[in-house]
Amino acid sequence: MKRNNYLGFTFIEVMLVLAIGGMILAMVFIAVPGLMANQRDAQRRDDVMLFVRNLKDFMSNNNRGALPSGTGEIAGSSVTFGPNSGTTWKDFYGGTMNENFRDPKTGDIYNLSIVSCGVTKPGDCTHSSLSKLYGNFEGNNSTIRIVTNATCGENKAIYSTNPRGVAVLYKLERAEAVFCEKI
Repeated sequence: MKRNNYLGFTFIEVMLVLAIGGMILAMVFIAVPGLMANQRDAQRRDDVMLFVRNLKDFMSNNNRGALPSGTGEIAGSSVTFGPNSGTTWKDFYGGTMNENFRDPKTGDIYNLSIVSCGVTKPGDCTHSSLSKLYGNFEGNNSTIRIVTNATCGENKAIYSTNPRGVAVLYKLERAEAVFCEKI
């Protein structure tokens, strides 16, 4: 009996290898964007903690323990970085941070939004200016929200009786929750 010795792979073997390769490739394309977003969120958390650390240093060293003065919006791109020149939020930001303080995804310099909690009893901050803080975080996602007279509670600002209490919030890319760090 004559035996045929053909060299090569059968059609089924080739299809099986292609199917397995396709599944591995699909898993990589699904996992990599999530891993990159998690890495950017970790950088944002680090940035918020750096901001809080610098604010604590500013309060204790330059401002006699008081918070910088004022409320409102500060566009990071309009800040002049350099030596601290006063006691406002813009002075603090320009004097303690630098032009490399940027959102890792967009590359935009972080903006600041400073508001007061707006309540006089314990509970969630309900000031109308805080409507941006919950839900979809309207507007620019490179904005760090600073809520005075507040502390953190379950990733949101809640009223604090401490006049120097501050909650610093940032909406993360991969989470529905808001990252909150208190002073």
